[in-house]
Amino acid sequence: MRLVATEPAKDGSVEAALQIEPKQGWTTYWREPGEAGIPPQITTASGSGLSIDGIGYPTPKHLVNAEIDEIGYDGPVTFPFSLSPTAKGSFPSSINVNAFIGLCRNICIPFQGSFEVALISSRSEAIDKAIIQRAKASLPRPPTSDFEIISHRLSPDFRRLSLTFRLPHEDGGPAKVIIAGPSGYVYTRVLAAERNGSTFSTDLAIDKLPKGYSPIGKSWTVVAIDEDRAIEAPLAFP
Repeated sequence: MRLVATEPAKDGSVEAALQIEPKQGWTTYWREPGEAGIPPQITTASGSGLSIDGIGYPTPKHLVNAEIDEIGYDGPVTFPFSLSPTAKGSFPSSINVNAFIGLCRNICIPFQGSFEVALISSRSEAIDKAIIQRAKASLPRPPTSDFEIISHRLSPDFRRLSLTFRLPHEDGGPAKVIIAGPSGYVYTRVLAAERNGSTFSTDLAIDKLPKGYSPIGKSWTVVAIDEDRAIEAPLAFP
């Protein structure tokens, strides 16, 4: 793992990114890792004077490892995040960050690292800024007029989720869809899929829900991937 960061902005905020480079055959995970993974955690050290505003998660893959469904990354991945000073008007000279991730190959191994980075101007700052910008570019985007969710509906027994998308490309195969449901639950199993030009409809199996859980009044998250583009959006169930 490696941490990069830029000099503080005028308001004291800092842009940073955590780089992870799993060895070939190993994987690390998205924020909802699937059946057996460990989601990445990034926190500031106690007394650092900074708080993390938000962590960005690049577009993940649906991976199958020894028949276990996982959501994550099987190659290098960079998680961008931003930090703000906890005291107004303060400007940090360094950041102290703790990272906890899972690296898996047949079994999952937790890995923890602590990083301190001095926030000074240097010849490497342009490289670090470019790394952070590339990481941000790898994040799923909000829906747009040419790539959006047209409709979504849960079956009355909550076992099937039907979705229709407008896709950005007229031709191609089925879009990849990942549903993050209740915390710790991810759904990817396709029951039906049909593409007609830029319109794509699919039904996903909701194989398991927490005991006594009802999605009514809740919101899940969908990630849809069509070739080189991806969107991420909430799915509300009023």
